Amino acid sequence: MVEKDEGDKTVRAGSKEESHETLFENDFVRVMKVRMEPKLKTPESFHYSQVVYVLNPSTIRLNMPNDKSFELRYKKNEVRWVEEGSYGEENVGDKIYRSIVVELK
Repeated sequence: MVEKDEGDKTVRAGSKEESHETLFENDFVRVMKVRMEPKLKTPESFHYSQVVYVLNPSTIRLNMPNDKSFELRYKKNEVRWVEEGSYGEENVGDKIYRSIVVELK
């Protein structure tokens, strides 16, 4: 279920399946394939600490609960550690964002 607003896309709470596909999950880890179209936003939710392997150059904005945000600029094949926390994600680039995320529970 995707909500559209004049060229802006927002994934509703509980609908993360639109952009995040779980490839493997157990009590310790979840591995996801992420594909976010340009302008797609995910609602704020809690994320465990994770390793992100980025498949193509892209720019993602993390929207924090305190109305602050910051951008992460990724290069192709870049690997990053992201600390746990609550935030929403937004693809602010003009290309599809693709990554593999390994989330530690």
